[in-house]
Amino acid sequence: MSLNMPLMMLVLYASIVAVLWFGGLQSWNGSLPVGQLIAIINYITQLLMSILMLSNMLTFFSSAKVSADRENEVFSTISEITDVDSAKKDSIHNGRIEFDNVSFSYGSTDDNLVLDGINFTAEPGETVAIRGATGAGKSTLVSLIPRLYEVSSGSITIDGSDTRKIALEDLRRRRGYVMQQSILFSSTIRDNIRYGRPEATDEEVEQAADFDCAALLIQPTILIMDDSTSALDVATESRIRQMLKKRLRSSTIF
Repeated sequence: MSLNMPLMMLVLYASIVAVLWFGGLQSWNGSLPVGQLIAIINYITQLLMSILMLSNMLTFFSSAKVSADRENEVFSTISEITDVDSAKKDSIHNGRIEFDNVSFSYGSTDDNLVLDGINFTAEPGETVAIRGATGAGKSTLVSLIPRLYEVSSGSITIDGSDTRKIALEDLRRRRGYVMQQSILFSSTIRDNIRYGRPEATDEEVEQAADFDCAALLIQPTILIMDDSTSALDVATESRIRQMLKKRLRSSTIF
């Protein structure tokens, strides 16, 4: 791909030089009119420019194939976290979360535990602040709640039900997750806000946008904010916090 453009331009200019070299000699000898020589140069240029465009299209096909292979690799990946046969539905009502001696390791062994023996209870309506240095495991801890990762030992219960026995669709539908890095899809602002609730009305979307907190649209029982206000100014952050207290009084907020 990197050699494509230089190589094609070399062929183009070499062809023009060749036409001028041999055609110039014939024109000098009077066997080739100058007008025909200029016409030949134009034809050669048009022909080679078309070939150049074709080679660029082949380059795009090559890039598209690589992208398609990567997408297919993602689509064919089977998640290791699945529902059990007796997974519960509609078991989350209040949002009381209890961590019972929870430990987690990214590896298959417990040699390098990221979290070790975590115990706490978060009641509905409470805001739980998790502090720690970079890499301490804050994001990992909150990711265990919707089962983005599976605990290595211990258990996490929501309203008395182990998260491993709650249907994933129900578990993740009842929580809102605001990440530190905002990701916007190539669509309208309305569609981006409506991503969590596709069936939301235009009035609800506009109301959520007016409150500066699009996560309010889904009215989550559990709201996880992973350092999402770090890039905001103090006034905006304060306005969002006040709105959360007003609109999500009964939600459990991390």
